Formats: sequence, C-alpha cells, structure tokens
Amino acid sequence: MNPLEEKVNPPFDFTLKSMIDRSCELYNRRPALSNVDGEPITYGEMRKHIDGLVRMMKEQGIVKGDRVALLGQNMPNLGIAYLAIPPWALWWCPSSRIFT
Repeated sequence: MNPLEEKVNPPFDFTLKSMIDRSCELYNRRPALSNVDGEPITYGEMRKHIDGLVRMMKEQGIVKGDRVALLGQNMPNLGIAYLAIPPWALWWCPSSRIFT
C-alpha cells in the first residue's frame, strides 16, 4: 500500500473498540491509567480488566440496547468501565456523586 492510499484507507478502523485493541497491543507494558499519586496500570492490565468486565456483563444478561449507568469517582475503575461498554454499542450515562 502506498503512503497516500494508507492515509485514505488506513489499515485499521477508527472505532473506539479498535483503537483500544490497537493501543493495548502496541503499548502493552506502558502505563495506561492511574490515580494521581497511585501506581499506574499498564495497557495490558487494562485489557484484562476490560475483558473481565465485558464477560461479567454478558453473564449478567446485559445485551445490546440495554442502558448502563456508571456512578463513581474519577479513577481508573471508571475509565475501565467506560471502555468496556462501547464494544456492544450500549447506552451509558455517566453520573457524579456531586449531583446526587
């Protein structure tokens, strides 16, 4: 593929899921998420957490079209939950304890 063709037709798509998959593959051992003063988790660890949460949602019977509400503090767990939901194109509603 020539460079111009690659710019028009990149070798991967730009969905959130494909970008997460690609990042976790390319940067497996690099830091991905952390608390301000906490030890970061790597992209590889984040991938395992995302896959586990996706598996758990499937086991609980959550299917495409269901609505999922996320309530939590701004921390890695909230980011992982957010990244686990889009592969199914689920609706999600971020919430904050400040507004409850």
